[in-house]
Amino acid sequence: MPPIVTAPHSRVHASMMTIALLIVQGPGAAVEGEAPVLPTRCAGHGIKRIVCEDVAALTAALRAAPTLAAAMVVIEPGKLNRRVADASSLRRTLDALPMPYIELHADRGVELDAWLHPQHGPVAVVVTLCDRARGYAMTLGIAARRLASAGAGSCRC
Repeated sequence: MPPIVTAPHSRVHASMMTIALLIVQGPGAAVEGEAPVLPTRCAGHGIKRIVCEDVAALTAALRAAPTLAAAMVVIEPGKLNRRVADASSLRRTLDALPMPYIELHADRGVELDAWLHPQHGPVAVVVTLCDRARGYAMTLGIAARRLASAGAGSCRC
């Protein structure tokens, strides 16, 4: 399983590995149901997971995505504290992402779009009520197809 790194005081830097898929998990995401077993590769490239304790850390992790050479990002926000003060920074970060992203939620009505209204929206929003393993299977399937069609490798997660 890929190492868990906490942002913003993380050990994430460009020399760690070449990845295709960056999974950014917000606070509480890891306890929202059964933890899925994640593959180490998707579409022929590595998967990196970053666990964040708050909106600021999630924003910092997303800002690090280009330095990690991520071709796609999966955002599992978890139980973010949705303060208005944090919204503008996260919205600007999403709008500046140079790669597509997928949102993954264990509950409906918590999508980032409804809170942030970003101009650069997700390519998909996956909501699986209380079934993280199924949510990750669907999300990784979408990511593998997108990465394969973008030429990032074979379509296998």
